[in-house]
Amino acid sequence: MCGEKRGGVLVWSAGFAMLTEGPMTTRDGPAELESAAKCKACGTGFTNSAWTRLDLSTRIAPRKLRELVLGWPDDVCVEVRICSRCRGLIPMKRSTASR
Repeated sequence: MCGEKRGGVLVWSAGFAMLTEGPMTTRDGPAELESAAKCKACGTGFTNSAWTRLDLSTRIAPRKLRELVLGWPDDVCVEVRICSRCRGLIPMKRSTASR
């Protein structure tokens, strides 16, 4: 696995995050979130449901990712959402089965 865990979020070297369980820091301080994503620009944490409500910047389909990454799974896309606080981009690997 090519990533490191930071505050409950697995951050990939390319800047992607996967939803994981664990403690997060939000604008209101430490919080225990069921699943979370974190904006790398401002540090704001989002629950899974809050992240899915953020504006979608782009979605990269598995077919396109397989052109760029060897062995990319058929059922994983990358969704990029826009942080509601700083407008930073938050890329995350997502299962296409969960959409």
